[in-house]
Amino acid sequence: MRALVLFLVSASAAAPAVASETSTYTYDARGRLVDVSRSGSINNGIRTCYGLDQADNRSNVTVATSPCTVVPPASFSISDATAVEGSSLVFTVTRTGTPGVSLDVSYATVNGSAIAGTDYTAAGGVLTFTASDVTRTITVTTAGDTAVEGPESLFVNLSSPSGGAVLADYHAAGSIADEDSAGPPVFSVNDAAATEGGVLTFTVTKVGTTPNTVVVFFEAANGTASAGSDYQYIDNSSQLTFGPGETTKTVTIQTIDDTLTQGPVVMYINLTGSWGGAIGDGQGIGTINDDEYATACNGISFTIASNGAVAEGDVSQFTITKSGTATFACSVNYATADGTAAQPGDYTAKSGTLTFGPAVTSQVVFVNTTEDAIVESTEAFAMALSAPTSGATVGTPGSTTATINDDDVSGPCSGITFSVGDASAVEGNSLTFTVTKSGTTANSCSVAYATADDTADSGDYFAASGTLTFTSSESSKTVVVATRQNTIFEETETFFLNLSNPTTGADITDPQGVGTIFDDDEDPCPNC
Repeated sequence: MRALVLFLVSASAAAPAVASETSTYTYDARGRLVDVSRSGSINNGIRTCYGLDQADNRSNVTVATSPCTVVPPASFSISDATAVEGSSLVFTVTRTGTPGVSLDVSYATVNGSAIAGTDYTAAGGVLTFTASDVTRTITVTTAGDTAVEGPESLFVNLSSPSGGAVLADYHAAGSIADEDSAGPPVFSVNDAAATEGGVLTFTVTKVGTTPNTVVVFFEAANGTASAGSDYQYIDNSSQLTFGPGETTKTVTIQTIDDTLTQGPVVMYINLTGSWGGAIGDGQGIGTINDDEYATACNGISFTIASNGAVAEGDVSQFTITKSGTATFACSVNYATADGTAAQPGDYTAKSGTLTFGPAVTSQVVFVNTTEDAIVESTEAFAMALSAPTSGATVGTPGSTTATINDDDVSGPCSGITFSVGDASAVEGNSLTFTVTKSGTTANSCSVAYATADDTADSGDYFAASGTLTFTSSESSKTVVVATRQNTIFEETETFFLNLSNPTTGADITDPQGVGTIFDDDEDPCPNC
């Protein structure tokens, strides 16, 4: 507080009385007038007290005879906070002054090097301090990740205090510590290819950062290629040195040209270890393509022929013939293609590669056709050759067709099929076989049935036979076969129910059901 004292003196030539007064002005730390006290013969002991709000406006004036009581406004302050990524930052907001009054203060997060939505969840709102509250907390959730990024920061700012309160410290920093360890850099090597006589170039890549120089060791290894004949030998104590800012280096292998026709061969570059690093993909495959191989099958041609027409359900055969001579294996691709016949309803599609050794002149490809109960016209599909290797060609014919003849008879039950399921029962009971009709027709269709012995015979079941007639709306019927009860202990036995003689046009897709009879007699010698 600062005080300024003024003396006031008045005099009159006509009167001998003398009056005097001393005024003392008191200011707060911010230079605001808060108290005027007077002493003397006029206003002795009178004080004027000034109340002020946060904006320095006078909020009240009090005249009193007692000393002014200067009550500072309430204030808010916020402390800094730290947390490991993935946990929460907890900021403490403290109120001082003006007890017994409820006050509010707003808050909001602000990005620093930490970014809302990536490193933390933005927060904002209003804290309400009741009359008795001294502290409240603000919680900011941070995000965990696996990135090596070092510590990051964000801020929480206070604003808009209510009730004339002031902000003593409105700004707090939140520090997010990184929990991820950089670990050592990881080395990997890619594959490479070259025509013999050329250079294989492998790229070794370093992933990860380090302030230090690191070394990775490598060596060459034979596959089907041999050092000295297919590629030049290298020192197997070779190494690559990576500075802190370097991420890739190359290893080159000179291949050797020769006059042999041998096809592609491979060798390997293996990363064998590292000083200061770790090995990820440690093997690169080097493919050396034979330049003689490109013409090794010059003069070879391939043609194809089919075995003509087959009945549906039979196998079509395609014969691929190699003409010409070569001292190296030559290959050609083949594939079926729909015609009026379509897969998979009429045949099973097939494709692949045929490789002919020097002494092989022909190979056969088999294609299954599909049996059905549909009355239809003769259909056809094709097979074609493509992509011969090493200078070979596709001759004429390079494609051919196969014909599928329909074996279904047109009749009142065309498109109808019959099948029978299996059945089982304990001896003395009956077995129930279900015969199923598939397809639709406006006509009634029939199929004959009859039992046949297997390990069970007439001493085990009663033979049955007959004809089942299905109306247009019926899709299943049953055949019941009774079994004989006896007291003889015996193994499980079986017999058959066979379907035959469907109505003209109908077909049978599963002609036989298996009937199983379980014995219910006690084993007279269970331990024999």
